[in-house]
Amino acid sequence: LDVVVNVAGILRDRMIFNMTEEEWDAVSAVHLNGTFNVCRHATALMRQQGSGRIINFSSVSAWGSPGQPNYAAAKYGILGLTAVLANSMAKYNVTANAILPYATTRMIDSTPRGQEFARVHGKPPSELAEGTEGDPANVAPMVVFLATDEAAGINGHFFGVRGYTISIYSHWELAAVLRREGGWSPSEIAEVFPSTIEPLLTLPEPVELPGYDRPVRGTAAMQADPSSWREIAPGIQLWERRAYYEAKG
Repeated sequence: LDVVVNVAGILRDRMIFNMTEEEWDAVSAVHLNGTFNVCRHATALMRQQGSGRIINFSSVSAWGSPGQPNYAAAKYGILGLTAVLANSMAKYNVTANAILPYATTRMIDSTPRGQEFARVHGKPPSELAEGTEGDPANVAPMVVFLATDEAAGINGHFFGVRGYTISIYSHWELAAVLRREGGWSPSEIAEVFPSTIEPLLTLPEPVELPGYDRPVRGTAAMQADPSSWREIAPGIQLWERRAYYEAKG
């Protein structure tokens, strides 16, 4: 067994206060439990043979898509599972990475937005995605690359693949730390929080970025000044977080 790709998925979208336990369980069973069950058996074999690649599919919905509490929680869980796999299986020459794709698949057809699109255009969005940035075929090359020998040293990373754009998401990291000898009381936290941590909690305004059909916000890559992109080869642009900090000072 050389490669495992966990890509199966369903949707049961609903606001958290309207969601049933059955809707929660159904999505968790397919996405998170399904990924676990496949990986559980695959890693046993890959450990014995001393090689293997695991590619799990997550989603940017994990960052907090309002009408998808079940889907977001499962997809966030897949990121955690991928990190565990990367750390625990590296000594067996097995890598694990996650892809956060954007693609207009048949699963999108079932959403309210997809159904409205079909009503207006006469066809579901998945049938009109071919040749566009929403074409699922745009995601496949990155999956294949992660399965090649050239990607043998890539382990434990989260890649966004959207249209003609490939992104890498930074891992969870500390942004700031407050320490007080002897510990804290609620009032002491309230006294210093507004001038220390609170300013870091404000998201910047949405910005336009190449490859996105609407203004985006939230992750570091999405906050970049478009002028910080640089062309590294004909038709290929690169943005790095370092360039963002240099541009913003």
